Amino acid sequence: MFFWSNKTKKSVTFNQGVADRCLLEVVKTELMRQPHKNFSNLCKEALWQFLCIPEAVRPNSGAEGTEQQVAELQRQLAEFEQRLLTKESLRLEAIERQLNQLTQQMTQLAMVVNQQLQFEPSSSYPPVESDSEAVTPATYQEADPLLSRLSPFLEDF
Repeated sequence: MFFWSNKTKKSVTFNQGVADRCLLEVVKTELMRQPHKNFSNLCKEALWQFLCIPEAVRPNSGAEGTEQQVAELQRQLAEFEQRLLTKESLRLEAIERQLNQLTQQMTQLAMVVNQQLQFEPSSSYPPVESDSEAVTPATYQEADPLLSRLSPFLEDF
């Protein structure tokens, strides 16, 4: 009398040919990429796709399939988070580089302005006039823009 076992085992043989070796390497890579799967699951999925078996008939619709789907979604989410983190850190580094460049440019500009103020002759202020000519505020306004902005306050004072 023959009893049907709950599990039937079939073996797959990989030859030393280039095609079989390449296939075996791809299988190993896929199993490393999806640690929740085993060789048996991978073979079954390939057979279901190759034989065009509808999704409704496949046993993935049970709790085991749901667990696998959750694990796959978690893996995809982790990959997405890693890509996003990498992308954002690259953007942050670029912004920091630009800020450093701007800081250096501002420092250089401040040094140039300070040098110009130090080497600028005192002729930028209006010359001292004789007693016969009075120095008017208009003379200072032409010479110094800061004084032109402050002159209304000085007049009120």
